[in-house]
Amino acid sequence: MDEYLKYLNSLSLSKNTMQKYLHDAEILVEFIGGREITSELLDEYKKFLLQKYSVTGTKSMSIAANKYLEFIGANCRIVHEDLLSKSKRVEGLRLTDSEYRQLLNAAKDFVDERMLYIIKTLCGAGLQIGELPYVTAKAVYEEQLTVPQGKSSRTVYLPKSLCG
Repeated sequence: MDEYLKYLNSLSLSKNTMQKYLHDAEILVEFIGGREITSELLDEYKKFLLQKYSVTGTKSMSIAANKYLEFIGANCRIVHEDLLSKSKRVEGLRLTDSEYRQLLNAAKDFVDERMLYIIKTLCGAGLQIGELPYVTAKAVYEEQLTVPQGKSSRTVYLPKSLCG
């Protein structure tokens, strides 16, 4: 893992991002346990992650694991593009486009620019209200934030539209 850490350092990533990538790579390596890396094994790994973490956390860990797989020259990756669409299928937990636009219009009507940005941030990043304090200037600059979850944490990637 020392070589991987050197590789991550060469990418000019933040210290937190490097620690997260290293942590997530260690979880992947432990899961693989010396077995041959195949698409089927990586599908099992994704299912394993979904049993332990949220959809957003699983996607984040898949992205980090893919960085490690790229580093070791593996010829397959974890497919994670389907994860966000799965979370959107949960009825009642996500705003519809119409509800989102109603919230934005209400914030504009009250001429409350802060509320407008709060709504855009919560909805654009898929955050819960309690996670809003983790949106800092540094997080916006790095286009990601780390949200503690008990003994672990998850990384939330902020859309460029919120950071620009």
